[in-house]
Amino acid sequence: MGFPTRILRSALGPKFLDTAPVENPETDIGARQFNLAFHQVAGLNLVAPRVSLVAHYTGGQFVIQHQQEAWNTEGAQARPVLARSAAGVYTYTFASSYLDEDGVSVATVLRAPRISCHKVLTAFADRIDPLSWVDGGSPLVLQIRLWNQSGAGVDEPFWLEAL
Repeated sequence: MGFPTRILRSALGPKFLDTAPVENPETDIGARQFNLAFHQVAGLNLVAPRVSLVAHYTGGQFVIQHQQEAWNTEGAQARPVLARSAAGVYTYTFASSYLDEDGVSVATVLRAPRISCHKVLTAFADRIDPLSWVDGGSPLVLQIRLWNQSGAGVDEPFWLEAL
């Protein structure tokens, strides 16, 4: 039921009802509080990115400041692979499936990557155009491009997320 699968509120069970009034709010939790928490957890689960990566290619290798996957809460599963084929031309490749919290293999489906560049800018002309998309021929690969204003690929720090 957990990541990489998205859950609806109904997956957490029925709406709770109090069988008696909460007598001590310091030690007892009422149905209203559980229902609110479950509603928020399910809502966040539906819209939060499943993957987050902050990296920069420098000195012949990637320096990764942050890399997390929602299904890999213990860090025990293999991470997606970040590779560079030219300046500003990268791929981020995923396995065909990952294990959920019960150890069940769930097929990987990538949607809606978004990317931002984190180059320090001193002028508008210094800006970078970052783009990312799911590869049409290889749906387990996120394509990443960082271009300067001349259209040349550049290696700059970036933040990538995917649903």
